[in-house]
Amino acid sequence: MAQEAKQIVKERIARHGIECDWADGLIHAVHKKKWLEEEQRDAERLARDYDYDAITLLDRDKLAAAIGTDVYFGGYRDGEASHLHPLNFVLGMAKAAETAGVRIFEASRVTNIGKGQPVTVKTEAGEVRAQHVVLAANGYLNGLAPHTEARVLPINNYILATEPLGERDPIPGNEAVADSRWVVHYWRMSPNRRLIFGGGET
Repeated sequence: MAQEAKQIVKERIARHGIECDWADGLIHAVHKKKWLEEEQRDAERLARDYDYDAITLLDRDKLAAAIGTDVYFGGYRDGEASHLHPLNFVLGMAKAAETAGVRIFEASRVTNIGKGQPVTVKTEAGEVRAQHVVLAANGYLNGLAPHTEARVLPINNYILATEPLGERDPIPGNEAVADSRWVVHYWRMSPNRRLIFGGGET
């Protein structure tokens, strides 16, 4: 399913000409030396059991050369993972949907989702009946779906961007990078040469 999902995203970007800075490659950096052996076993298992051989193991020196820091003990490169500009991707998909005849009402806050068939979706100004409803509200459902909401934990995650780095290139392969922490650190370069770094949660 993960492989199919990646392919669907690639196909939609190509079909609709979405400018979203798509780039191949994800590097996973291990911050504890004792975890390296487990990472190697996981990579071998993916190749053996799932026929997924896009993982390349990186020792400490190769990892440092790939991500511009030597604070990690090793890791791996996933050649079939990718990264993109998420807002530009969403805006491109919205434009494609509108071109296909979809009507988007961004300012119509849903106040209730009824039961039955068709489903009645109420807003502050009216209602819509639909055969299918997709909840696309992240973790913030505001009581619309209590069963789902009881099983979702909303979090805040923080991202910053540096000043443009000019000729400095900490990630020469233009991959995204994420580490092995529970509250993961992740970073990538933007097309205008800024390092975008995320991490920390509440």
